Amino acid sequence: MFSFTAAKDNLFVAHEWLPSLAFSIFYDSFGYNFMIVLKALFFGLCFLLAYRLSYKISKNPLVAFFLASFSLFTLNYRSFMRPETVAYIFLFTQLSLLWDYKEKRKLSLLLTYLLVHVVWVNSHGSFLISIALPGLLAAGKKSDNLILNLIFKEKNKLFTNYEGKLILLSLASCLLSLLNPYGYHLLTHSYELSQNEALKRTVLELSLIHI
Repeated sequence: MFSFTAAKDNLFVAHEWLPSLAFSIFYDSFGYNFMIVLKALFFGLCFLLAYRLSYKISKNPLVAFFLASFSLFTLNYRSFMRPETVAYIFLFTQLSLLWDYKEKRKLSLLLTYLLVHVVWVNSHGSFLISIALPGLLAAGKKSDNLILNLIFKEKNKLFTNYEGKLILLSLASCLLSLLNPYGYHLLTHSYELSQNEALKRTVLELSLIHI
């Protein structure tokens, strides 16, 4: 984009400004070779977070290792040193926090989730996933209760305190998404990118949404 084109009439939203700034400082301080080391550490952390989550769910180290390895394999096609790299870390972290909250019901886990969300908002447009995750879990839990009530005749509450807090977490995440240099424009910008037909035809990761 050049300032003398039609782009000058539109707001430029640098939605990946935080990791871009951090990577730039790191590169200036340590050079290209250490950027490669940093990328390896990032994906190593992704593996550890995926393993931890898988082990908590399966209680089987071999299953956890396989699932963590498979998750890293699926990320391989996007294993570039780009801001989206940190989004993978945020996703695994938030999934772990939600699972831990399911087991422990500690408010501190939800607060940590919101903190990670704010950092994600300022790092990559995929933060919309962070808004949706708690609501999707609440919907899944409610579906389980409906099935138990209708098919197995078990008496379960259709709407529990757990599901209510997850919905509130989604709403709070949406509100805290405004904590960025662009305010509500960041929300609309991320959505507009995902719906842009021209980008869907030319940008691989957006073409997956189009499919």
